[in-house]
Amino acid sequence: ELVNRFGDVPWVNTVLNETSEEAFGPRTPRKTVTDSILVRLQWAEKNIGNFESRNGANTIKQDVVLAALSRFALREATWRKYHGLGDADKYFTECARASELLMTKYPTLYTGTDGQPAAGYGEMWITEDLGKVPGVIFYKTFVEAILTHSNGHVEHTSSHEIEMPKHTVDMYLMKDGKTIDK
Repeated sequence: ELVNRFGDVPWVNTVLNETSEEAFGPRTPRKTVTDSILVRLQWAEKNIGNFESRNGANTIKQDVVLAALSRFALREATWRKYHGLGDADKYFTECARASELLMTKYPTLYTGTDGQPAAGYGEMWITEDLGKVPGVIFYKTFVEAILTHSNGHVEHTSSHEIEMPKHTVDMYLMKDGKTIDK
């Protein structure tokens, strides 16, 4: 996230304490930071293991790392390509590799109880147990009266309090290049 926002950021690869000078060090070039992140994600993929029997089904495991690796590599590859930074192919290749592994493990998209993709995706927002939804790699478990939320119905029905007001929508241009009232 910091690289996405700022480009060059401090890279710290040692444990810090409140007196560590590295905490206030200079920015490290983007290439060094992103190459280091890539190497660490690749290491995590090979070494994390899948300890579902010990940690439960919903735990950070290889599939979670592959998803993070795919997403990170795609973002960095496109950034590098469209900003002329070079090395984009290395990241595109890594994104494709991680994505292909995930697509092999999860060959279909969740379609929901009615068999329709769009309804199925909306259903994911209101289901009580995402552990039963095929293709969900990592999720937050909600427990009634302990760990809850109230946003499922808002997302599902699109009745959100921060939607764009009509006067803002009216400012957008139509296909002919004019505003809606012209």
